[in-house]
Amino acid sequence: DVPGVIGHLGTCFGNHNVSLESVVQIGFRDKLAEIVVVTHDVTEGDFRQALAEIKNLNSIDSIPSIIRVLAEG
Repeated sequence: DVPGVIGHLGTCFGNHNVSLESVVQIGFRDKLAEIVVVTHDVTEGDFRQALAEIKNLNSIDSIPSIIRVLAEG
């Protein structure tokens, strides 16, 4: 839980053309904030590149789960 983390996430996603639909901090566990990010439609490559950048941020401990939702159409 450090100021600026959500801003850094937004910048990393933006650097890779990933548009965010919502960002929500849902609580704390072991002195770490839990953040849920929902994106708009995005290519797999852009999303993976953003995650690679995010994993290298000092303020990020881990990314424990990623849930992909496929759009119809």
